[in-house]
Amino acid sequence: FFSILIMHLTLSPLFMIQSEYCRRDFCLFRGLGYVFFFFKQKTAYEISACLVGSEMCIRDSSLLITIVTIVLAILIHSIAGYVIGRGMARKKSFRFIYLYIVSGMFVPFSILMMPLVKQTAQMGLGNRAGVIILYLVFYMPMNVLLYSGYLKNIPRALEEAADIEGASTWTTYWRVVFPMMKPMHATVAILTALGTWNDVMTPLVIMSGTGQNTLPLAQLNFQTQFGTNYNLAFASYILA
Repeated sequence: FFSILIMHLTLSPLFMIQSEYCRRDFCLFRGLGYVFFFFKQKTAYEISACLVGSEMCIRDSSLLITIVTIVLAILIHSIAGYVIGRGMARKKSFRFIYLYIVSGMFVPFSILMMPLVKQTAQMGLGNRAGVIILYLVFYMPMNVLLYSGYLKNIPRALEEAADIEGASTWTTYWRVVFPMMKPMHATVAILTALGTWNDVMTPLVIMSGTGQNTLPLAQLNFQTQFGTNYNLAFASYILA
């Protein structure tokens, strides 16, 4: 019963989209093909990978930004969380660093938006690389909080045993601590992926005018001041 209910809740919106937004004998699935054919003629492989609208490509933008951000966030933020988490037990200065980083969660993006736009433009980072760097900074407070908290569940005796065996701190981290944080790696990857993939404001203000857009920005191409092209819009929603 629950499987049927979940299937109904999942598939019913698709049928509603198909039935409600057929305009002028131009239904959703024909519109889906029209999205691919209208903007550019591409090979079958490129069509399956890209949604082209205002020179926007999934493979070159959203997917690239999301994957790179996830990988770098796991590598960089886990190291920062490990250093800060273990250091707080020895020195009070690490406690101050921890609070300073975590306090970044309370700063809204609207306050930082205009200074970041100006700084990234001056530094030549008004592109995908600049967006990735900003995502790493934005998600660092939350990820450091998660990693440092999860380290309390990992016994220090394991690191002490590795130290007795002659392993360096770097080796102990990569071969003992890092593999044991797999559940937290998965949590960080999911939260970072959802936030990065669905974000609109950061790419909009940073990459504006560069011709490099992400998938959520493609939805804006089908909405104007005077109306919305629903057949193409909902086709792009399914692809998103």
